[in-house]
Amino acid sequence: MERRQNRYHAQLLLRCAKRGPLHEAAAWLVTLCEQDRDARRLRWSLDVDPIGMA
Repeated sequence: MERRQNRYHAQLLLRCAKRGPLHEAAAWLVTLCEQDRDARRLRWSLDVDPIGMA
């Protein structure tokens, strides 16, 4: 993990040949992050079809 501005940053890339399972996995991750106590302390975002990976 890279540390910038005194915070750790990470990216997770999910790839799949079919969009259905990918959207199911993304929905599961969102639910997990919204319900998990430790994950609530994180600042996170979901980008579907990103133009570029920074």
